[in-house]
Amino acid sequence: MVRGRGITQRIAALDWRDIAARLDTDGYAVMGSVLCPDECTTLAATYAVDERFRSRIVMAQHGFGRGEYKYFAYPLPHVIAELRTALYPHLASIANRWNESLGTTVRYPADHAAFLQRCHRAGQTRPTPLLLQYGAGDYNCLHQDLYGEHVFPLQVTVLLSVPGRDFTGGEFVLMEQRPRRQSRADVVPLGQGDGVIFPVHHRPVPGTRGTYRVNLRHGVSRCAPATAIRRASYSTMPAEPGPGAAPGVAVPRSRQHASRSLVIRPSTVDKQRLLINLDRAWTAFKESYAGLSASRLTEPGVTGDWSVKDILAHVTTWEGEALTHLPLIIAGGRSPRYVRVGGIDAFNARMTEEKRGLSLPEVLRQLDDTHGRLIDFIQRTPHAQFTGDTRFRRRLRLDTYSHYSKHAASMREWRAQRLGE
Repeated sequence: MVRGRGITQRIAALDWRDIAARLDTDGYAVMGSVLCPDECTTLAATYAVDERFRSRIVMAQHGFGRGEYKYFAYPLPHVIAELRTALYPHLASIANRWNESLGTTVRYPADHAAFLQRCHRAGQTRPTPLLLQYGAGDYNCLHQDLYGEHVFPLQVTVLLSVPGRDFTGGEFVLMEQRPRRQSRADVVPLGQGDGVIFPVHHRPVPGTRGTYRVNLRHGVSRCAPATAIRRASYSTMPAEPGPGAAPGVAVPRSRQHASRSLVIRPSTVDKQRLLINLDRAWTAFKESYAGLSASRLTEPGVTGDWSVKDILAHVTTWEGEALTHLPLIIAGGRSPRYVRVGGIDAFNARMTEEKRGLSLPEVLRQLDDTHGRLIDFIQRTPHAQFTGDTRFRRRLRLDTYSHYSKHAASMREWRAQRLGE
């Protein structure tokens, strides 16, 4: 970084072609010294000024981990406002290219103000930049920030503290869930003022049968004893974020703590918790058959005469049913009853026979594609559908995360009995 350059000039001077290439290959890209030490220190000091924030979240109260964070109120600090405005056009270009490769029709305007207007028309009017603080033993669970109808697909976090001097541990962690393979973790090294760009939810990866989605989650590892860091996040999207970051920052912890405790909307928390539960159950489901060979995946006898392949096709069927019937529930209608086709057992048997002729690669492709479409649908669904025990929420639970858990348990039991694992 050249001293004296403003934030906008620093961002413009970055090698965005290289950044885009690293996002494509690695799933993240580090920008060196996007903020200078004085800017980091000044931004860190705002944590003690309650008037600069609209709410404070204690992570342990919501099962997000340990630590706390605050959402900035308008007007945003100049550093954050300039940084996200400068970053947005470059990130929008990458986001549009990714959406095109994934066959998604959503496109983002080149101007940040235009995107804000789009969000405001949808009722997403609250600022999302946030500042996170971690103390000794604190951490942030792996998660995704999926809130609101309009979700920008890339985030940035900037470290405000000095590693080794202000804290140890507390590394930024990305977990990539790759289809038909074990998950991969990346620990991203950052210095003070460095920023990391990473996906909110998923990214495109080319494969032998075309482009497919790879899901990612992010978090912060446990801070070592007697250390502390603070991390600030500011989003390029004005949808309500969750426990982690969107474009963000981190700093040495102040000994002053805000006494104000405000709460984000319960509907947002309900939707967030459901997404967390669904993601955890999906990860456990995928791990229950990870590492099995093609011959094992097609071996009958896991549940009755079903193979793992049959179970995967069965889970895809019910996610497809959710995608068909949940919009009817939102519209106030009722889903057709399965008694018309002889009951649920008869429906399952018929669909299993119909899909038995599919190849294993095709079953795996449909599994990932349908799940990706389901997550996209949930992201766009109004928060009110997730408040309380709604018909929408009951149907979603039965067709997804409670269903995953049942079959994951069956596959683990089969592996233990059949393979001695």
